[in-house]
Parts: sequence; structure tokens; C-alpha cells
Amino acid sequence: MTPEAQAVTLQHPAIGSIKGTQYSPRVEEYRGIKYATLTDRFARGQLVENYPSTLDATSHGPLPVANPQNCDLEQLLLQHPLPHPEYQFSDLECLTLNVAAPNASVRAQAGGGSGRPFPVLVYVHGGGFVTGSANWPQWELARLVELSVERGSPIVAVGINYRLGPFGFLTSAAMREAGYQPNNGLHDQKLGFRWVQRHIAGFGGDPGALTYFGCSIGAASGFVHLQSEEPLFQRIAAWGGSGLMQPLPLGVAEVGYGMVVKALGLESLPPAEQVKELVRIPQADFEAKVRDVHAPYMAWVDGDIVRTVPTYSGIADPAGLKKVFPGVQWCPTVWMGSCSMDGAIFLITALAGRTDDLPQALKRCISTTLSAHPDLIPQLVSLYGLDSANTADEKALAIANFSTDVGFAQAAKATAQGWQASTGTALLSHFTCPNPWDGGWKGHATHGLDAAFVLQNYNQVLPEGQRGCAERMGRDMVDFVGGKDRLPWVGAEGGREIVYHAGCEGKGDESRVVSSEEAAEMTARRRELEGIVRGRTEVLDRLMDALGMLLSGQ
Repeated sequence: MTPEAQAVTLQHPAIGSIKGTQYSPRVEEYRGIKYATLTDRFARGQLVENYPSTLDATSHGPLPVANPQNCDLEQLLLQHPLPHPEYQFSDLECLTLNVAAPNASVRAQAGGGSGRPFPVLVYVHGGGFVTGSANWPQWELARLVELSVERGSPIVAVGINYRLGPFGFLTSAAMREAGYQPNNGLHDQKLGFRWVQRHIAGFGGDPGALTYFGCSIGAASGFVHLQSEEPLFQRIAAWGGSGLMQPLPLGVAEVGYGMVVKALGLESLPPAEQVKELVRIPQADFEAKVRDVHAPYMAWVDGDIVRTVPTYSGIADPAGLKKVFPGVQWCPTVWMGSCSMDGAIFLITALAGRTDDLPQALKRCISTTLSAHPDLIPQLVSLYGLDSANTADEKALAIANFSTDVGFAQAAKATAQGWQASTGTALLSHFTCPNPWDGGWKGHATHGLDAAFVLQNYNQVLPEGQRGCAERMGRDMVDFVGGKDRLPWVGAEGGREIVYHAGCEGKGDESRVVSSEEAAEMTARRRELEGIVRGRTEVLDRLMDALGMLLSGQ
């Protein structure tokens, strides 16, 4: 709690007295609330059943164990720093969440004095399952809640922390034999939503009006939960991630397990003893020794949390979509968003250490996966300039463009179209604001920048026009969470999509609603890609396979 922050106390009907802080005259924050307990670092979490008579929620809880520099590194990706404290980390006390809510006077005035509950946004951060936190300043939620109050449509917002890296996603046959299940990080997310369903009413929220808002892998995680029949939320806004994230088979996890065991010096031990040592090694030693080990920490197809591998072909019709995502029946409304340079994220993550010629590597991957369509290979090589890229910048742009189109933009469009065909309620947005700050991707709409805009945490350092765009995005998100019909739904008569845009030098928001046809004309490259594909979802699946091969170094 900062020295100027005023303390507030909430009387929660189930938890009891909760001490928080007053963010503004109309918004309160409750930070570091533990939603689940852990018996050890690889165990499944259990929802907290009892709280102390007075719960101190005035400061953030410890973060899940990860590289201590991760917050600064992510801000480098966004290309603008924000001040933050020194964070603490814990393998056992890390399952916490933060709540931003309208204060008592706003709650009392809701619904003409009836105290009607507010709709709820639950934010699940990105970071590739190895980094990220709801505690970081770029993902604070209070400003969006403040905007909602100003708009006269108050919402409650919750940010969930979940386990990352090995403690969240390491698995092996030996670990499962010892009783440790896969996908702990995804299970943590489920627990967070169950906590919200159980307790958010005490903060003024409506447990029957939950919106999942995810960025990047946080967005893709939402669709993992939609593989389940358990209703966790009623709407989903997925930006920079889609229903086509490619989970991996459990057999691949053995490779990562072996890498971690070797880094920790445990390879000579029997498997059962290895697992015991994995639990015992001090968390700081564990993290430091595996920090530079590029083991795959992914969603694993375990038949429980992750039941299948979604494909373009599999979600192309309503019957297929419902088979892959039975949650479409309890979450009928989806908002898919992408940035015009989402794919650059891979160049500074999965591909960062590569020294080979990446365009030529991608060409080989495409040639392998599209062997049944040899006529398409030269068209794609030409479209993305894989043979003509000579300079480092040209090569980076070729990879970023292909990754953006296949891994993000087309995936978002296909997911929206699938939902639209099944439920009639899908929104598609395109974020094209150039990054205004110095860095390698200045001038491009980089991955995650859309989420940073919508949460309002960079408004004080944005150019005037982009600040107006961010506020427009925030208002649209508030309306989406509130179930308002002001938003232009794709699939409505004529088809409508949103383009969020403001230049670095302009003084006004240039966002606009366009027809689906106009959206297709925005990028000649994507229009040409769709002309090559000609609606053949199996071709898109093979291109997704090629991207996966490139990222995994095959």
C-alpha cells in the first residue's frame, strides 16, 4: 500500500472483514487474496475454505516462481517501462488474485438504489506459460474499473495468478506415477474461476455474468476451458490467442522432463527418486538452474483438462465446433482480437536463439507439410518473400508476417466464424495502432499492445490520438462485459468488424467499424493468402503444422 493510499474495509458475507485500499474515490482494490492452497509445488491446488477473521488484502501476494527479471523483460517487449516494486516469489503461497471493484456508494446506487450486482471481467495474463503476472503494473485492472464507473456501467475486475514453467507445466510418466497430474497452471485457472463464482458477489459482482479476458497464451487458455462441460464463464474476449493453440502429446513432455532433470543434476537417480528431489530442491535453486533450459512448458493433451487438439478443419462447422468445444453451449459469446504484428513475438521468444536462415527453414517446413499441394508452395514462398529476404530486417519481417497471418489473424477469424455459425454472437477486432515507443518494433502493432491499451495503464505516456483509441477500446470492453448490444457483431447483416487505430502523430482516434469485405482488403497479403487457400481448411492446418515445425526447430 502506497503512503497516500487510504485503507478501506469490506464486510464480505462469506470471507469476513477484508482490508483493502482506495484506488480512487469510487474504486477499491483488494490484492493478494489467496484462492487456493498447495501441499507441495507440484500438487493440485485446493480452494481456500476458511480465512482469518480479518483478511489483509492491501498488498500483492508472492508471484509464482519464475525469472525475477520477467516483469522488466516483458516491458521491454512492450517497449515502455512502468515502475514496479521488487517482487517476492513462492512455490506454495502463489495462488492469489486481485480484485478491483466499485466502492460501497457506487454499489448502493446501482440499479436505481437496488444494489444490483455488476458484471465481472476476469483477466488471465499471457506469457507463454513461463512468465507473466496479474500483479504487474501493465496488467492492473483498477483503471478499467474506474472507466466503467465513469461510463455509468460499473464492472468488477479480477486478475488471477497461476503457476508457470516447471511448477505449472512439467510432467512425465514418473511424476504421474507419483500422483502429480499434468497442466497444473490450467487447473489453477479453473480454481480461480470457481473462487470467483463462489465469492465475487461479496464484492458487488454478479457470479452469473463472468467474462473471461485473456491475452496471448491467456487467451488460448480460455479455449482449453471450453473443452470442458463445466461452465466457468458466460463470455470470452480472447486477444492475441485463439481456439487453435496446439497442445502437445504427453510423450513430448518426457523430452522437457529429461532436460530439467539433467540441469538439476538428477539424471543418475531412479525416476521415483528424481521426483522426490524435484519437490525438495529449494525454489530459488530450482529456478536458477532451469532458467536457461528451453524445455517445452505447454498445455498437454491429458484427456482431462486438455481433451483434444483443435484444428481449422475441426471447427469449420457447428457440429465439429461443439465436439471440440462443448463449452460453446455455456459460453455463446466470443470476441476475437489480433494485432497486425502479433507474430513478431516468436522472434523474441521461441526463435530468439536461432542462427540459421529462418525464411529458408520456414520454406522447408512448408514444403514438408504441403507435400500434397506442391502447386501452393511457390505461391506461399513468393507471398512471404522467403527466397528474396536478404537482410536481417527482411528475414525477420518475413517470419513475423507468416506467423501473424497463420498463427494469429486467420486463427482468430476462423474461431469467430465458428462461433458465429454456432451461436450467432461473435465479434472480431483488428488492432493496428503502431507502437509509439523506441525499440525494434516501433511503428508496428506488436503483440500484447492491444491488451495494454484496453486496460488504460499506458494512457499517461501515449500520444493524444492513441490515448483516445485506448479509451474507446476500454469503453467497448466495458460494454462487452456488460452484455450491451452497442458493439458491431460480425455476422450481423452485412458483417461488421472493428479496426482500432490511431497514429503516433495524430490527435484523434481513427478507429472505425468496417464490413467484413473491407476488413479483407486491409492487408493485401492476407487477401492473397486467402486466395491461395481458397477456403480449404486442411491447407490452413498444414500451414499451422509448418509454423509449429519452425518454432520447435524441426
